Amino acid sequence: MDYGSPPSAIFRIDMQRFLERAERAAQLANRYPAAREPLKFFAGVSLFQDSRGDADQLCALILRIGPPAMRDAARHPEDNAWIQRVLGEMDPPQSAATHSNRACPKCGSPPQLGVLRPCGDGSALYLACSLCRHEWTYPRTECPHCGRNEEDILQFAQTEDYPHIQTLTCEECQRYMHIIDLGKDSQAIPEADEISAQPLDIWAIEGGYIKIYPNLIGL
Repeated sequence: MDYGSPPSAIFRIDMQRFLERAERAAQLANRYPAAREPLKFFAGVSLFQDSRGDADQLCALILRIGPPAMRDAARHPEDNAWIQRVLGEMDPPQSAATHSNRACPKCGSPPQLGVLRPCGDGSALYLACSLCRHEWTYPRTECPHCGRNEEDILQFAQTEDYPHIQTLTCEECQRYMHIIDLGKDSQAIPEADEISAQPLDIWAIEGGYIKIYPNLIGL
């Protein structure tokens, strides 16, 4: 983002990501039938965010197309952390200081997923914030949750159905996180593609792992 641009230009560039991830989620819904409903819901939420809607409009959306567990929460939006998170993504804080490279340097929130971006002859790992979506570089040999880097602590799983997604697990803290490899799919929108990988979430959860931070469908 060009921080020397006029405020209106910055706003347009920032908001464009909601449209992009809605479009990507719609594409993935056709590609991965098992994740179709969550992806369609995520696309609807992203379009709501692009429209700069309010809490009442978000609750109406949830009651119309949201999963049953969220419909009850929509009746008490003031006490629901998920609703506040969706609204917070539209105007994320930019002032929370942190001294850990395992938290977002812009807003202090934990990472939701990892992103591998082509770099030279290889790739570099970035962590993507769960709230403001800022990305920052992170060592590929350290756990994004506990920071341990002993040999064999981290494991990486992958399936043929998701060739551009790895699931990182840590044997020390029993946490996991998905990593989206943009070198293998340059069209990927990390937070949308991560939702398409529900089978990988189920595999990790059944293996006793807990996600470092859930995505917008609760996985």
